[in-house]
Amino acid sequence: MFKKKLAGYIPPSEDIKMSFAGDSSNDVRILSSDYLLRSYKARKSEHNVLTNTIVEQFTLNTEQERVFRIVANHASSLSPDQMRMHLGGMGGTGKSQVIKAIIHMFELRGELHQFVVFTPTGTAAALLNGSTYHSALGIYSRSNSGQDFSKNEGAIINETRTRLTGVEYIFIDEISMLSSHNLFAISQCLLQVFNSDSIFGGVSMILARDFAQLPPVGNLPFYSPSIKHTQDSHMRPRDQEATLGKIFWHQFTTVVILKQNMRQMTQSVADSKLCTALENMRYANCTLSNIEFLNSRTPLKLMRNGVSPLTDDNFRNVSVITAWNNQKDRFNEQGASCFATDTGQTLHHFYSIDNLGVQDGENPKKSRRRAGKANGRTQHKMSLKLQEALWSRTPCASQQIASKLSLCIGMPVMIRNNDATELCIMKGQEAVIVGWESSQGLFKRPVLETLFVELVNPPQTIKLPDLPENVVPLTRTSSRVTCTLKSGDKLSIQRQQILVLPNFAMTDYASQGKTRIYNVIHLEHCKDHMSYYTCLSRSSSADSTIILHAVDAKKITRGISGHLRQEFRELNILDEVTRLRYDGILPHSVIHTLRNPTIRAYMLWNKSSAIDSTWHSALAYAPEETIIKQIIHDGTWSLDNIMPKVLTPAKRRANEDSTTPSAVTKMKKAKHTTNNDTCASSPTGILWDHTNYSCGYDSIFTILYNIWETNPQQWQRRFNDISPFMNKLCIGFLSSANGTMSLEQTRNDVRAKLRETNPINFPLGERSTVIYNIAFALMGRRTSGTLELSCNTCNYHRPTPLLHFGEFMSLISMGQFHDDAVAEALISDSLCWNLNENRQESKKICPSCAQSQHIARLSVSLRIECMSYITMIELGNPRFLIDPELLYTSDGIRFCYRLAGVIYGGQQHFTSRIVDRQGDVWYHDGIATSRHCIRECNINDLTDSSQWLRTSVCGGHVKHAIYAVYVRD
Repeated sequence: MFKKKLAGYIPPSEDIKMSFAGDSSNDVRILSSDYLLRSYKARKSEHNVLTNTIVEQFTLNTEQERVFRIVANHASSLSPDQMRMHLGGMGGTGKSQVIKAIIHMFELRGELHQFVVFTPTGTAAALLNGSTYHSALGIYSRSNSGQDFSKNEGAIINETRTRLTGVEYIFIDEISMLSSHNLFAISQCLLQVFNSDSIFGGVSMILARDFAQLPPVGNLPFYSPSIKHTQDSHMRPRDQEATLGKIFWHQFTTVVILKQNMRQMTQSVADSKLCTALENMRYANCTLSNIEFLNSRTPLKLMRNGVSPLTDDNFRNVSVITAWNNQKDRFNEQGASCFATDTGQTLHHFYSIDNLGVQDGENPKKSRRRAGKANGRTQHKMSLKLQEALWSRTPCASQQIASKLSLCIGMPVMIRNNDATELCIMKGQEAVIVGWESSQGLFKRPVLETLFVELVNPPQTIKLPDLPENVVPLTRTSSRVTCTLKSGDKLSIQRQQILVLPNFAMTDYASQGKTRIYNVIHLEHCKDHMSYYTCLSRSSSADSTIILHAVDAKKITRGISGHLRQEFRELNILDEVTRLRYDGILPHSVIHTLRNPTIRAYMLWNKSSAIDSTWHSALAYAPEETIIKQIIHDGTWSLDNIMPKVLTPAKRRANEDSTTPSAVTKMKKAKHTTNNDTCASSPTGILWDHTNYSCGYDSIFTILYNIWETNPQQWQRRFNDISPFMNKLCIGFLSSANGTMSLEQTRNDVRAKLRETNPINFPLGERSTVIYNIAFALMGRRTSGTLELSCNTCNYHRPTPLLHFGEFMSLISMGQFHDDAVAEALISDSLCWNLNENRQESKKICPSCAQSQHIARLSVSLRIECMSYITMIELGNPRFLIDPELLYTSDGIRFCYRLAGVIYGGQQHFTSRIVDRQGDVWYHDGIATSRHCIRECNINDLTDSSQWLRTSVCGGHVKHAIYAVYVRD
């Protein structure tokens, strides 16, 4: 199966292509790669004219034009194969210009929805008017690509599917900041979103980056020798995924490297020296003359008549690029003070609103009491001493969310959150302060309510009613933050603050992708040539560059690693392969799916010329080196050699680290002593299958069986009406009750039926199943009502993305307006049943009005047509509080749902609790408790609003509630 995923892709037909549910596995089609030829002519003559016009309009050079025409040709083809292209080149060679030309083409063709831009950082996203891949794909919500199921995967996939409707091309910039594991995670997400067997879901991908710039933080780059080329069953899941990510990268055999520096187009003598130094610096091969030139750009050498160039108005408030976050905070602190002095102002200090959160490894305190529905939950207050200790810490000690903002009018700031991308309010966007609204907060300290900023060079002009051009409001945001105290201790808090920081300094990572007219650089703690190169390549000219300290020659002269050098070599070869193919010179037999066979075939075909004659001398082959690679039987040479078996996640066996009943039941209750004995009236559980991992099925089916068992005849009829899979499950339940079939066999039969519909979503073996797929398939698509958002200004109406009511419901965001404005929320509040079908104004901004640069609030209303007998509620994050019962009143009729079960997930394992009709709570884990359930307490004895029901502590592993099941008896 993995071979099929990693190999080529057969795209669906045009009508199916717009749907995510299509299956094209049986289509027989002829795929075209003619789009790679310069001589390609589109079927529609207007597309040819448009392509030529844009090339001239954007004055694209030779390499830029090659990239643009390949993409334009692909978009004009009838049935092209999946395009996988890498766009390379040193900083300043015009990658952003190519993106703008491609976007302009899709815009003029009326197909802009087909092309999206993702980046690893918010700064780069702001520059390209794109999104970070974390937020666009929801990868940030799935710790380590599915290894932690405390966040709801199904809900994230649905959101992403809606967001990417119609998308056929994804451009990801700054990929050197991505690890192999990140690339795998992106592919896996797209595979599920587009329901495709191909890597990246069959979507055409363009990956851009200069590998001389900074590598991923805390991860291995694509070319790392530590990433194996073949999987084995002894590897950790993350290592297995990194291997696949590397093999995915090796399938990008279409490569174009931009060579002409576009930042220093009008070159002076100094600019020429800077370009030469940067070119050598990419390979840590700087010469003595390069170092002398760089040192000539220090303030001491540039001083004239005893006056430092830093006093010049052009450099005075320029953001300094530095390596460390604590240095950045210090620069910002000094810069804010100097700016206020220079402008004759006084700094105004605005403090955060902090409340204590639940600390790592600590149970939520029993002192929390249920508050009124309007106010949600009470918060943990902190002492003035602790609060002042937190306020004294710099942003680097609190995940870049400021405890104190010291501001004045005109001060430059950088936005730190993606609040409204359609209004260019996104992470990394630079701005200046034009005003604010404040109030008095904790301990009578001033807090910001609204900050008004003017965006600096936004991707598009913004004009909001009653505000000047490019002026936008920023409001306070609530965030969960881990703060580091001076003692080194960690403290988890809930912090409310406007997410901006002064912009008198930025890190080398944050600077990536920016072109700076005036560039001041602090290189003292830059760790290697990559950091040096990243900082210096931001400059648009040498005369506008100041280096605060003399360079460390060792860092930029020691040479690069052999593996990075080989990566540069191979990309240069693939660039030449693509050029020859584009010119119609290269025979098609040279091209293979993977990089290594393609390069070998090319080298054997092109024996006559020296391939490294035009490369930088640092990349040239040594006389003793073997130029033509020998074939190795691993995944980078053949997809048949990726693995000896399917991907094997690490998961404990039943006899390894299994949870004992005593460990399961060691939970503190307020008024009840747990009875650990199993008895005759104990609910029946399902035994875990260690051959075909089954915990996802076991947790759901155990709850459903014990619901069915309370009244088989009644629930048989109710379950049969929900879906065919529930009907089959009921047949198995009846056979199990009669003793003719075990519950394990029932589980296996239903699992096989589900697998027939989608083998990818319902795998066998030692691969974890996304529990959302099971729940959604069982409970069906029926809806009994909707929670609707509408706009009274423009008649915008959105009934579907917020919430559907029925047998299956997803709660993604908390609070009655689903805006996550509260730290915790009861399920009943988030269901909005307290609205009683009345319309109320929410805090959400109408996206339709925002496009016309007008701010209008959406109204929320609830409409329920009929009430289901069972509902499975998906909890999008672990901060939902579970109600013991849900009440809804409509037309004088009172509907009551009791809690029947809770499903928990974490560390790739699922467990459950069953709540019987008497209110007794039972714990089940197919590994630890086998077919038994362990009684824990009675739900009526809980004093903290089912707070503890959110978490299952099993042998030291914390799992969070991801589903709550309610029934209407």
